[in-house]
Amino acid sequence: MQTMLRGWGVVTDTASSGRAALTLFRQHHYAVVLMDIQMPGLDGVATTQLLRQHPDPARAATPVVALTAHAMPGDAERYRAAGLDGYLAKPFREQALFALLIQLLGLSPAADAHRPAQLAAPEPDTIQPVAATADRPPLYSLASINRLSGNDEAFVRRLVTLFIETTPPAVTRLERHLQQRQPTELAAAAHFLKSSTDGLQLFSLRPVLLALEAVATGSTPPDWPQLARLVGQVRVTVEEVVRRLREEFPA
Repeated sequence: MQTMLRGWGVVTDTASSGRAALTLFRQHHYAVVLMDIQMPGLDGVATTQLLRQHPDPARAATPVVALTAHAMPGDAERYRAAGLDGYLAKPFREQALFALLIQLLGLSPAADAHRPAQLAAPEPDTIQPVAATADRPPLYSLASINRLSGNDEAFVRRLVTLFIETTPPAVTRLERHLQQRQPTELAAAAHFLKSSTDGLQLFSLRPVLLALEAVATGSTPPDWPQLARLVGQVRVTVEEVVRRLREEFPA
């Protein structure tokens, strides 16, 4: 993982134990901490709780991401309750870590910029990718990636390639859960896509994915025709983004 982070241009320090992590944390200012839960001596949860006791409130609030090789049901809630800000189960995709980091560092669009209730689902034969208008953000933006990387073109191209290679298969999984009438899995796939698309700031797709989650997990039986329209919107929007990215970053 250190090699991956350095490939992004991120300066890193590593610690082999919770005690060593605490020592580094006292000596340096960090933008984010990636915390291995299974460490010798102090585990990641105990180490995080001690980090939160730093006398400087700003440093005590440093974002901490839990990394674990043994994911169990309820882990995310347990880690949040322990003071961790994010959670990834190993092995995780590079894109998932990148999306989580830019979210924690405040570089992703606000989650409530659009509300699902404001979304009008199009009819199946009129589905079009959401385009920018005077009162609507652009289809996507590379501003956060450029800012995070210091306008490193090679880094941006690498992340764009990762998006092009991994996002269409994720949409295919979304469609499969729709076809098999699996609302829980459909909502989980939509949530994953929402996180993985934050890196490119797909402003227009976020309300669609939020609506997918809301409809699939609502208290009433799923509205499958509406879910089908929303999944169709995801498909055509992702295809349009991929097409434009291929034009902007030719092989």
